[in-house]
Amino acid sequence: MNYKKIITFILSFTMCGIVIPIDYFPKLNDNSINISADDEIIYTGICGNDVSYSFSNTTGILTINGDGDIWGVLFYEHFGNDIKSVIIEDGVKSIGSDTFSYCSNIEEVFIPDSVTSIDDSAFNGCDNMTIKCYGNSTAKKFAQDNGINFTQLEYGQIFSASLTLQNNITVNYYAKFIDSISPTDVKMEFEMNDKSTTVEGVLQEDGCYKFAFTKINPDHMCDNITAILTYKVEGNEYSTVKDSYSIKEYCMYQLDNSSNDKLKKLVVDTLLYGSEVQKYTDYNTDNLASSDLSVEQLSLASSPTIPSDAVEQSSILTGEDSDDFKWISASVYLNSSITLRYYFQATSIDNLVITTSIKDFYPNDFKYDSVNERYYIEFDTISAGSFGSIISANFVVNDQIVGKTINYSINTYIKNKYNSLTIGDLVKRMYCYGNSASEYISAQN
Repeated sequence: MNYKKIITFILSFTMCGIVIPIDYFPKLNDNSINISADDEIIYTGICGNDVSYSFSNTTGILTINGDGDIWGVLFYEHFGNDIKSVIIEDGVKSIGSDTFSYCSNIEEVFIPDSVTSIDDSAFNGCDNMTIKCYGNSTAKKFAQDNGINFTQLEYGQIFSASLTLQNNITVNYYAKFIDSISPTDVKMEFEMNDKSTTVEGVLQEDGCYKFAFTKINPDHMCDNITAILTYKVEGNEYSTVKDSYSIKEYCMYQLDNSSNDKLKKLVVDTLLYGSEVQKYTDYNTDNLASSDLSVEQLSLASSPTIPSDAVEQSSILTGEDSDDFKWISASVYLNSSITLRYYFQATSIDNLVITTSIKDFYPNDFKYDSVNERYYIEFDTISAGSFGSIISANFVVNDQIVGKTINYSINTYIKNKYNSLTIGDLVKRMYCYGNSASEYISAQN
């Protein structure tokens, strides 16, 4: 898969200080060669104002760099048909007459946006080459005007992806742009199950952009996600499409390539949890998230156990009762995040504040279940590694606590449903997933 591959080509050239006399360069004493141990010869020299070149007789690659104009040089007279590829680096401003004329074996020429002038005769006789260039560049117009094959390069590319397991499943994509541009309106469109979500890029310290596709349901781990990078350069719109892949594929890649045992255990438990959610929701059960796990990989999975840190039944509700404010129940909902809800009844919610160990809730935060005639508050920011954290909540009116205190956690719910015929297998795998996340986080700290 393309997201797994990052290929970097590095051309390294050294100079030994040997001077070769070539009388048609602007500076005669700036040309030299280096002969390496494997008989590769690197020719270097000047080919214009503040512009130099290097050529390898082994690879046939001619590299030109600098901040000026290419002129006063006919590369055919230097290297004949030995030139196979030309790389003109950013900064070079123009390409003079007959520079590459009759170098008939040139297959490709990389021309940056900084080149704003190309002489009509610069590539005479180069009939089999392809110009590789960007957007609305001078090089693209030159290729079109002269009937030369060209490939339009991307200013930006998606080069990496990662998975975040916090209060919900999030896929992060990373994109980078060439140094010579300043893109605007950088966004990424995510497509999944015929639904589209657009996310604005967040510029990172290293100059890359990060895009987070959040709130992915655990039963959708096998669904393909397509990422489309969109941006503008000097007012012109561009886009780059990344091959589709799924969370399952990402997890399988980590299992095949990571040497971190705790990470691999977390990945296996994540896939098993996703499979149980698929079964519970009856979604895409012909392609379970765990279906490709080997026997060896399955051996990494956690063994389900009853949570030892769950709140005892007698301690869920503590304190004095109230006729006006009553806790009714607590429950867990599995959507894009694992959400804990506290249901309550109140004769009036005016002046009522519910204080909790996570945040305070005010009347505008309360939600109402009209079918069962009850209010509820919910916690949807509980991370995978915090299932054992006990969340306590109190009714407060006029700065006074009234009624009982409720004490509950995700693991308390798991313990209560552990032997359920309908949801028992799911909560067991959810507990293993939470435990593995907690162990992985601890190991990282």
